[in-house]
Amino acid sequence: MKTKRQKDKDILPQSITTLSRILISASATAISGDPVLGSGAAAFLTETFFGIRSRLKLNRAENFIIEFSKYIKSTTPDFDIEVVDSEDFGDFFEQVLIKVSQTHSEIKLNGFKKLTANQILNPVSYDLAPKYLELISKINENHLILLRHWFFEELNYKSIIGKIHSERNRLKQEYDLGLNKASSDETYSQYQIRLLNYDLIDKENFRDKIKIKRKKLITIFKNDEFDFWAHDLRNLGVFEHDTTSNSYKGDRSFQYLYLSPFGKKAVEFIFN
Repeated sequence: MKTKRQKDKDILPQSITTLSRILISASATAISGDPVLGSGAAAFLTETFFGIRSRLKLNRAENFIIEFSKYIKSTTPDFDIEVVDSEDFGDFFEQVLIKVSQTHSEIKLNGFKKLTANQILNPVSYDLAPKYLELISKINENHLILLRHWFFEELNYKSIIGKIHSERNRLKQEYDLGLNKASSDETYSQYQIRLLNYDLIDKENFRDKIKIKRKKLITIFKNDEFDFWAHDLRNLGVFEHDTTSNSYKGDRSFQYLYLSPFGKKAVEFIFN
């Protein structure tokens, strides 16, 4: 089965061949110094190239409409027609199709599809929806590597740490009440070591597994690229950072960077 990118390349194979010939022709006439032939080839090149691109973009938009129609009918066959026919949704859908026409990324197209469906089934403000759309369109493969880790691993890690903190608070309250003490002079530190069972909270030992994944993630990128892309996600509003630290580079980023509410919602459209 052909991928969408392969289908796009099959749209105008003959014109693409012609385009390559025009490029050769344009370069040859430029070398020969013939301005008439050179400008004529360049003009023809411009018309041909943008003709190909226009049809390619139109094809992407048409394919998206077909796939989106199948998706929305399969998930909610009795969706509210009035919502779809509204001016707000129409304006938003137009923006979606423009973004669709500019990419062949399947993961972005999937994000666009789910965001659009959300505007039919459980719409967010039409002031906010274009922000999600713009963010999804700006995300690249490097961003996705980081976001996939933060969404599936760091959120899980944060949840486990939260449970540990809750258990510590519970034990502190019981300690203060004098419950379950081994002796009257047992310190809270001793009490906690004795009663706090990490294995019950983290049965699959996810914390250590995630720490190993963190190290591997950093090594995927060369030099300071990890820090660059993490910082870029912060600039996009996807990441927020703990204000108790001025540094969130390298492995410190896992401690101090986290998905913002806006970023988490946008990422859900991509990965869920």
